[in-house]
Amino acid sequence: MYGLVRFHALRGLANLSKEEPLRQEIASKGILSRLCKMGHREDDMVDPNVKLLVASIFSNFSLSEDTSCISSFEAISSLYLLIFSDTLDYVVEGLWAIANYCKEEGKRRELIETDGIKMIFNLLNIKEVQIWFEVARVILNISAGLDEEKRFLIKEGALEAILSIYNYCTEHNPRGRLYEVRKHKASRPVARDGQESEEEDISDGDNEIGPEDEEEEDAEDVDQNARLMAMTVATHALKNLTTFHYAGRMVMNLGGDKPLMSLLRMEFNTEGQQHAAAVLGNLADSADCCDKLVREGLIESLIDLLKLSVSPGVHQEAVYALANIMRHKEDYQRSILENGGVSSICGVLRKNVTAMVAFNVIRCLSLFTLPEARLEILRRDTVAHVLCVD
Repeated sequence: MYGLVRFHALRGLANLSKEEPLRQEIASKGILSRLCKMGHREDDMVDPNVKLLVASIFSNFSLSEDTSCISSFEAISSLYLLIFSDTLDYVVEGLWAIANYCKEEGKRRELIETDGIKMIFNLLNIKEVQIWFEVARVILNISAGLDEEKRFLIKEGALEAILSIYNYCTEHNPRGRLYEVRKHKASRPVARDGQESEEEDISDGDNEIGPEDEEEEDAEDVDQNARLMAMTVATHALKNLTTFHYAGRMVMNLGGDKPLMSLLRMEFNTEGQQHAAAVLGNLADSADCCDKLVREGLIESLIDLLKLSVSPGVHQEAVYALANIMRHKEDYQRSILENGGVSSICGVLRKNVTAMVAFNVIRCLSLFTLPEARLEILRRDTVAHVLCVD
């Protein structure tokens, strides 16, 4: 009877804790401390339904506007029980909540002090895209913190973890190549007037797509999108970590330039392009890394982004990267000029840009020392366009 009453009480708390005012009321009653003690009593956690409900409650609280009212011990230590579960749903739920809690400084510190980072990185041995996405979120939220926390992440293997996510999302893709264009329907010749199509009769059904095939394709699309999201979040975290030059060199040594260049060229992933351009810009700040990236076609790819993308965020990061590249060699400036880079950079100002984008454009243009480049800038009425920026 006690077990049944406890189950319904926890289910009620799980439902109530979905609302912010009720979360505050529950926290004020000291209920979270009792839940934490329950989580550490093995006999109370035998029932998997109880375990899931406790996870749901702490997960709901991770969405609170202010998580400082929840002690790190109560939140993080209880969620550790979930991420070491044999059930995938529990692991994902625990990681999701930990990632949310890591937006707050105190929770990040608790995770670091309890060696939680190592334990979370070990979960990358599980080949499940949901886990990899949530691990990427944990890295991202911690990397948004203090410099010492970023250095700690790098020391604990965050760069290797991110490169593992890239590898998993590409090489371990069951469809072979990431985000390949799929033909939803078999092509069928259309007969012109007065002609008969040789393939008019397809009654054998070999090329027809039935409901089961469509369901399988939908499932593959979901998996592809999940992999793309994991790579994008991981790249955002990498942008925060590669502000240190030594981290950028480590990424290059680990072969991170290749997946980053691939992500930069994925036209349908604007957010991924933006973060990839930012990371590559950080890497290009180092002369030796810049040489290798230029040989791989970074200048041409960035100029293409400026021409084709309509995203202000992509424009800002692409111009930032080009500015870092041209600082190293005059030859790089010439390459940018010959590939239409000056006109593309100036062309950004003709669009509806923010002050921050305009600032990055002006900074980039001011670095040109070639007389031909400066003349091209003057011909583009750059000053007039700058004055029109709000």
